[in-house]
Order: sequence, then C-alpha cells, then structure tokens
Amino acid sequence: MKNRRKLKKLNDLIELVNNTEKIEWGGGNVIGKTEEGKDILQWPYPIYPDGLYESLYELVELDRDYVDHYEKLGVPIDYDNLTMDEVSTIITHYVRGERFCDGLIAGAIEDGTLLKVLMRLKELYTDL
Repeated sequence: MKNRRKLKKLNDLIELVNNTEKIEWGGGNVIGKTEEGKDILQWPYPIYPDGLYESLYELVELDRDYVDHYEKLGVPIDYDNLTMDEVSTIITHYVRGERFCDGLIAGAIEDGTLLKVLMRLKELYTDL
C-alpha cells in the first residue's frame, strides 16, 4: 500500500514536471530604501508549482553523503541505469542544492534532467 501511494505521488510529480516548461521567478524588485536613499532589492527566487518541492522530499530517503556520492556519479550521468541509491543521491543534490543556489531545481526541470531522474525512479518502483 505504501508503495502504491508513493507511485501515485511520483506519477503526479512526473506529470507536473512534464507540463512545466519554464519556472517563473519572483523578486528582483525594490522593497525599500537605505538611510542614504539607495534602493534595497529583493533577491530573485524561483516560484515552484505547488507540491513540487515537498514531493521530492517524500519520494526517496535523502542521502546524507550526497556530496561524495554525487561526485562519484561522473559526467555524463547515465540516467537510464541509475540505481535507487544513485537516484536518491541526485534528488538530494537538487533539494539540498536549492538551499544554497536558488534555481537549481528550475534548471533541472527546464533542461529535462529532473524528468529523466523521476522516470528512472518510476522504473525502479515498478520493479519492486
């Protein structure tokens, strides 16, 4: 039952990512003035579709050693043959990386790599 719920959530996420061509950005506007009269700008940030970020957290167990494991994946990544652990590493890289680099997930959506990872995860779920 738990796997069926995860598969449904994954299918919903795949549909969401597949139907998202470009991520909108907010911010970048003047939100005030300094004492010297200089503009204070809000830093730009991606506006993700509802549920996207949370769903990524729920689909795999996050990899605590993702930095080391991600480096070992090499370039280019063979998305068709990723293991469950490697999928977990990549998703953790996106989720954690977004905290330090706004738009990392947006780039993965727009260039199609997140969809490739999710499709591989679906294959792995169905093989269970």
